[in-house]
Amino acid sequence: MAQRQTDVVSLYQGVQVAGSVKHGNFHVQGHQVAHVRAAPKYMEIQSITSLPTDPFVGSQFFDFQINCQGQIDMIEKLRLLVSLRNSTGGAAAFPAAYLMIQRIELLVNDQSTPIWAIGGELLHILYCQQTSSEKYATQAAYLNYDATTTYTGNASTLANGSTTALQLDILGCPLTVANVFLPSLTQCTLRVWMNSSATLNITSGSSGFNITSIKLAMDCIELSGDQRAQKRKEAAEGVNYRYLYPRYFTQDITTVSGSDYSLQLSSVPGDQNIIWFGLRAQSSTGNNLITYTTSSAASAAALVSASGEYMLSNTSIGTDVLSKRLGEVFDMSKFYTSSQKLYAFIPSFAPQKDIALGTSHGEISLSSTDILRLTASASASCTLCIYALGRANLTVRGSQARATY
Repeated sequence: MAQRQTDVVSLYQGVQVAGSVKHGNFHVQGHQVAHVRAAPKYMEIQSITSLPTDPFVGSQFFDFQINCQGQIDMIEKLRLLVSLRNSTGGAAAFPAAYLMIQRIELLVNDQSTPIWAIGGELLHILYCQQTSSEKYATQAAYLNYDATTTYTGNASTLANGSTTALQLDILGCPLTVANVFLPSLTQCTLRVWMNSSATLNITSGSSGFNITSIKLAMDCIELSGDQRAQKRKEAAEGVNYRYLYPRYFTQDITTVSGSDYSLQLSSVPGDQNIIWFGLRAQSSTGNNLITYTTSSAASAAALVSASGEYMLSNTSIGTDVLSKRLGEVFDMSKFYTSSQKLYAFIPSFAPQKDIALGTSHGEISLSSTDILRLTASASASCTLCIYALGRANLTVRGSQARATY
């Protein structure tokens, strides 16, 4: 099955744009592929939100309004371009760049309808598992992340009076993975919420540690006239776009080595394509937010229904292919050391690049009463972190959009 190309270079050769099939009253994005002549465009837009004096004081956000009625028909890639300056009077340590983000939201219908949201921790995980070692070598400086450290604290420092440039790919957004036809939307806003300096563990605090510039970069597609007319017709009749909706859940627990724990998955119901979980130290800040260490690891885990039936497996982590260390499933060597214990339940063997594109190769249906059962390998006060990507649908009809997940 052919997939839409995500490399912007391919735009020069004709982008593969997924077609749609009529199903009932709606057009559903299908697996047909139509080659069209698409003109590559690179755009940068400024936030309509003024730069705050202190962007890391908490509850600060930046809004980026995407013009849906211009010459852009689809978006291939989204990336945040951020410039940081340290004017604190001394060196300031700060964590991996994705952790600056508390969450990113996609809002439609005049900002009244959120259809997607993702946290900085999950963005970091997605970037790590989807990035080749070659790309990492060229992008590491822009991510402020070096996997050779043990991440007991923030590894990088920015000298007083210095500025650094960061580039953060926004992964999994419905606009890019579902081939959303922008002119079918009345308005589209990407809202970026920033974490606080306390959460980031910026050693100098937030005063004087500022964002001097923040832009949204877009690799865009302009369709041919015939293709645009067909997309407008489909949008008027109704289009159903498929994508994956992120979910995130944490719970503090105190473990005893060898003991079993059952945790209800009430925050991740629905059809899930992949579920990650890991244990980190309680009250973590900075890089410890993404440090899932051996000292608070699990020796076995299983997904169990409310009636007690095993949903995938009850074998030990590391031997069961459906419940391995993430580093054993994907190439994470450039991002996580061997001491990291981030695990994944994967209902299928589909490559992650296909899962990220929203193609359903396998999923598990969870109810709010299903349970994650794990056996602790150590005694520790820790936080259980669960991240999941589940099936979602965006329905666009006329100029209104509605999401279900």
